[in-house]
Amino acid sequence: MSNLCQPQGVILAIALAVAMPFYPIEFKEDGQTTIPNLVNIDGTGHSGNAELVVNDGLLRTHQDSMVFAVDNTGGEELTLNIHIAKQPIVDIAKANADKANYFIASYPLTIKADEKRHLELRLINGQYVLSDRGLDLPTV
Repeated sequence: MSNLCQPQGVILAIALAVAMPFYPIEFKEDGQTTIPNLVNIDGTGHSGNAELVVNDGLLRTHQDSMVFAVDNTGGEELTLNIHIAKQPIVDIAKANADKANYFIASYPLTIKADEKRHLELRLINGQYVLSDRGLDLPTV
């Protein structure tokens, strides 16, 4: 995977109502593949599940992170799978059938109806860690 660029402080918005087999969490910018630091996920009108795929080469150090802000307000329960891919994914069904060859890690999550979650993905000591940041939210 060439021309990789670390997170650039940009936001990616995903509307799950636009049903796709999977949502690649990256984009091309000036010929480089980059990932956002913040991914806003709107669960309104979703189909019941969503597959998100993150390129493993983009989170390189413990200082790099990606936050997923999931808003399932007004939606039914959502099964959200976040995958860390070893290689570019073209066919998610094929990748799911052979996870060992396609994914480094997979995080299956259940997002309840009307729930909001903040998740942070980091590479720590060579392992991907997905943390629920909701516990860190201040109360008012």
